[in-house]
Amino acid sequence: MALRQGDTAALSPVANTGGGVHCISVDTDRYEVGKGEYTIYIRGSLTAFGALDPTPAWEEYIKPVNKNWVFIQVKVEILSSSSSSSSSSSAS
Repeated sequence: MALRQGDTAALSPVANTGGGVHCISVDTDRYEVGKGEYTIYIRGSLTAFGALDPTPAWEEYIKPVNKNWVFIQVKVEILSSSSSSSSSSSAS
């Protein structure tokens, strides 16, 4: 998932983890480009949901967390930006 100049948010696709308890970890600045303040959110469910669905609710991501989700999605919202380069985040 990449954020480009002018973007205020980015959504990952909804990923199917296959089930079970997983440690959710978001790798920020993977490519070490882009600067700025942002907030990362995660959400998930045992049942499928669409990328733009209002539920399940978003949770602010602060540190790796164990979740029993089959389907998961990540959102990054930009609070301020000080670079014209793109920033990337990936969920694993």
